[in-house]
Amino acid sequence: MSLPTIELLICTIGERIERVPSILLEPTEGISYIVSHQHVNYMHCPPILSARNDVKIFHIDGRGLCANRNNAISHASADLLVISDDDVRVSLKALTRLRNIAKENPQTDIFSFITNTIEGKPLHYYPTKSFIYPNIPKGFYYNSTGL
Repeated sequence: MSLPTIELLICTIGERIERVPSILLEPTEGISYIVSHQHVNYMHCPPILSARNDVKIFHIDGRGLCANRNNAISHASADLLVISDDDVRVSLKALTRLRNIAKENPQTDIFSFITNTIEGKPLHYYPTKSFIYPNIPKGFYYNSTGL
């Protein structure tokens, strides 16, 4: 059985789309990107994004991260979706690990991982014990960050 496919859903707004090329990995089989761009009067798109077969770009009007994420999700078709932002870097090693974990746990719908800052410290509070989604421990919240 092959590894599941993965799409990184990168949400960006205005001129921040210029950051996106710097966070893309080398083209890798089974890994692709959906860029949801709230153009807010900024329609320029870095040519490298259009040149890559593993990148799809969708421009939308308005503002709002929720709307932007929903737009990205509406265009997604991979087995695994990773919600990300335009200032987050992911590693091929982490994506491969995620694909392997998903392959080993096909019954799981949502995976959440601990994310560290560039200094190696946890991004925010993380529970010490696993939990089922409706019973989220006080003080914990999900966010979109790199792997």
